[in-house]
Amino acid sequence: MGKERNARWYDEVYASASSLYAADAVATPWYGIWLMAVFWLNGLRPQRIVDFGCGVGHLAQMISVGPNLRDVDYLGIDFSHVALTKARERAPESTFRCVDLSRHPVVDETREPGGLCVVSCEFLEHVEDDLRILAALVPGVSFFGSVPKRDDPGHVRWFANEQLVRDRYEPLFTNFELFPVGRRHFVFIGCRA
Repeated sequence: MGKERNARWYDEVYASASSLYAADAVATPWYGIWLMAVFWLNGLRPQRIVDFGCGVGHLAQMISVGPNLRDVDYLGIDFSHVALTKARERAPESTFRCVDLSRHPVVDETREPGGLCVVSCEFLEHVEDDLRILAALVPGVSFFGSVPKRDDPGHVRWFANEQLVRDRYEPLFTNFELFPVGRRHFVFIGCRA
């Protein structure tokens, strides 16, 4: 198992031209997760989306071209300046902010639950304080998250089975649902309790 990494480490990963993060969304192992997120968001029709750990903006780009989500207020949050620079290039109509959620788990945009969806695709496994970050969400916020089924140098945890995901995250949510996605990921959705 890896350890929690700092922004500089992620800056180097994202700056690598050979990185999967430089590829189009469809060429990445996370494309199926992002498609599920867009489908879920389309069904909810939120007014605002906050994306924890937005990385280089693949999901922001997919949201910006989605027919029902173009006019939604999107905020992508990451602590890597390199990732955010690439995200702004990939989705220039979206808003991005550099925030270390481990140090500042609440951002102003998540204080009012009305019309808000928080998305966190492949972020929670990278931070020790994942539960504190999620617990800081106000009750009523709709949430979409994904976590890996495999280890990686940047992961502080991974999930070998569905029960491990349930044990860790289900107590924080009502209407919790969990879906395996291929051999690599779990997706879960719920409403912050």
